[in-house]
Amino acid sequence: SQARQDHAYWLKKKNLRKGRKHMVKPTKCASQTKSKPKPTHLNVLQANVAGLRKKKTELKKLFHDKNIHIALLQETQHQRCNTYITGYTAYSCKCDKCRGILTYIRNDIQGDVTPCSADSPNDILLATIWFGERKLKIYNSTHEMR
Repeated sequence: SQARQDHAYWLKKKNLRKGRKHMVKPTKCASQTKSKPKPTHLNVLQANVAGLRKKKTELKKLFHDKNIHIALLQETQHQRCNTYITGYTAYSCKCDKCRGILTYIRNDIQGDVTPCSADSPNDILLATIWFGERKLKIYNSTHEMR
């Protein structure tokens, strides 16, 4: 009964294998392979988050749901919290006196961020990214009111 069903299953599988021996699989040439389509729209998020610590889960969901390529966040107050968000690289300001700015670049985007100015009361991060065939410069800045 159960042994007979198992035997029938394996015989069927064996017969299927025999038929496959003589089949030739076609190969794909370079022109037939599908490449990932290049994105046509750059999705940028800019937000004053008024503190990052309790909003990371919301931001992660927003980044992924809206297909955000680069995020420019101000007033992050990130100096004492983990800035990691899956799929993104975080670049932060290095000053201790400001309320903080962060630039996130999605990991599949080629780019880098450099501090442009840290002279008080201004804080500026310059993101240089390649998107498609274009080199773009995007500034994330804040001016502290004293």
